Amino acid sequence: GICLFLFAVGKVVLRTGALGRWIGWLSLIAGLFASVATIAPFWESGPLNPATGVLGRWLWWGVFVLWLLAVSIDLITRERKDQSDRVDESVADGTAMEANV
Repeated sequence: GICLFLFAVGKVVLRTGALGRWIGWLSLIAGLFASVATIAPFWESGPLNPATGVLGRWLWWGVFVLWLLAVSIDLITRERKDQSDRVDESVADGTAMEANV
């Protein structure tokens, strides 16, 4: 489930540029780790064990949390940049002064 979501996000971001390209690549890497976790139920012990294994549970979960934080930071900083650009444009064309009168 989550691996398909991450692959789709990566593909859309890289094609459209809706977020930073590094978010697209991070999505594809996170999707790869999540897809490795889909075969984890077939191992009873070792690193792919879904209960205690590093690859079976913890690595893909950590990469997903890193992806979530990266997307959140990118969206927050992008929104602030867009707002400051709008303020700069309104000051440049004089509409900011008209709104205060």
